[in-house]
Amino acid sequence: MEEKKLLYTINNLGPEFITWEQPFNLSEVKRAALLNAERPMLIMAICCQYGILTELSLDMAVYFYRNLIERYKNFYAYINLGVLYVESNYLHTALRLFEEAHKKRDNIRPHLDCFDSLSLLKNIDSCRQLLSLPFEERPKRLILKHPSPETNKPWKPDDPLKVDPADYEEQRQAAKRREKDRLRTKYRQDDFVFPSIRVMIRDEMACKDQHELVFLERYRHEELNEYIQQHMPQLRSAFQKCGYNLRYLPSHAGNLNEIADKTYYFNVFGEDVYEVFHRAYFATQSDYWNAFFEMDKDLSYDCAGFLRYFPDPEGHSERSHYKYIQFPHRSGTNWEKAFSAFLDYVAGIPFVETQRKRSLPPSTTLYINKEYRIFLKDSNGLDIAEIKLKALPKALYFVFLSHLEGFPLKHLIDYREELLSWYRKLSNRNKLDKSIDDLTDPTNNSANEKISRIGKAFRDAIEDCDDSIDAFIPIGSKGEVYVIKVDREYVIWE
Repeated sequence: MEEKKLLYTINNLGPEFITWEQPFNLSEVKRAALLNAERPMLIMAICCQYGILTELSLDMAVYFYRNLIERYKNFYAYINLGVLYVESNYLHTALRLFEEAHKKRDNIRPHLDCFDSLSLLKNIDSCRQLLSLPFEERPKRLILKHPSPETNKPWKPDDPLKVDPADYEEQRQAAKRREKDRLRTKYRQDDFVFPSIRVMIRDEMACKDQHELVFLERYRHEELNEYIQQHMPQLRSAFQKCGYNLRYLPSHAGNLNEIADKTYYFNVFGEDVYEVFHRAYFATQSDYWNAFFEMDKDLSYDCAGFLRYFPDPEGHSERSHYKYIQFPHRSGTNWEKAFSAFLDYVAGIPFVETQRKRSLPPSTTLYINKEYRIFLKDSNGLDIAEIKLKALPKALYFVFLSHLEGFPLKHLIDYREELLSWYRKLSNRNKLDKSIDDLTDPTNNSANEKISRIGKAFRDAIEDCDDSIDAFIPIGSKGEVYVIKVDREYVIWE
């Protein structure tokens, strides 16, 4: 019975195979196939593929088909192997095999009229139609069914190098979607909780405002970060409505050439922390945790969440503290609902009423002594604070101070000699041209950095000072005039 089944199959291959000596001696056929004889290899491949006279073994069938293709460019091997790829939803690879078979059709055309092989070439059109469908829909449209009930699962390629890259990517994305769906079912719950823990941080200047929420994680959670990055404008707007500024460090790091972000990091974190942050981003793109913060050991190794500053109502800095509010981070979480619940949660946390910031005394004077040290003094001549600046930002400050009307930063080149003169006085160095060239170059960010340092030096010198300090700082915006607004009768040069 099995021999008749095999004979029928072989006869359908055409007259060139009917001359094979009958009855078939399977052991001889197998021996010849292992010696890479073309027709025995094809017969063994068909036997293994359909379970005729041998056990069903798709891997063995594929082995012979691949050998036939590599050695003989065999038309039937292209067709049968292509069908196996179709059944496995590797349609790009299958189409490639069918097209190769199409190129070989002239070699077997004398036999095509004798059997139904011509219809096999229609697989090219079928393959293209299937490829136009979404990946998950294709198996539902397949009319190919394996003739052997012994196998429930289609063959899967064991060597990615033999698979078309487009198929490999489709399979990878499909596996990713299946895993997402599985986890989404597992983490379907809509009730989110946000436990918080009191923590210590490495540098308190990194987060000193109760309206700041700094996103932090111990390692990068791909799906959560992907959602935040894709919805950053909407999230920032939603946080602002609740009274918070969302600080997502990867977003800032990715835009460190932007003047606004550089100014923010110089003012809030300081120069040293800014440099650490910059290096950490370009080293790992996610190692903010160790670069800035030394969190509590009680936090889980894979936590993600937001850091928030809680000031003391009476203004005692030693009673202020930090909390780390944990956020869901498992793949498959409904992120939209999670952030909606989180915003409801943080909106319910009251802001602390702190003591009002103090203003500078009336008639505060800017005093520069013979050593070019800068002081703020009250009306009685008593020191309020010393403003400490390095030579280059101090030189820039003195140039602004000397020009009541101010000027745009792009015009700094017009004040190059004046800057150079001040810099020489303040640094006692001769080779200074490179620093001055950078400062006066409109394509360089050096001038913005120095203005940020000037502002930070004044604000750090007087703790909790209000906007009255701004009169002594160069203030302006990109492309516009920067000016020090203090009345020059309150500026004294010794």
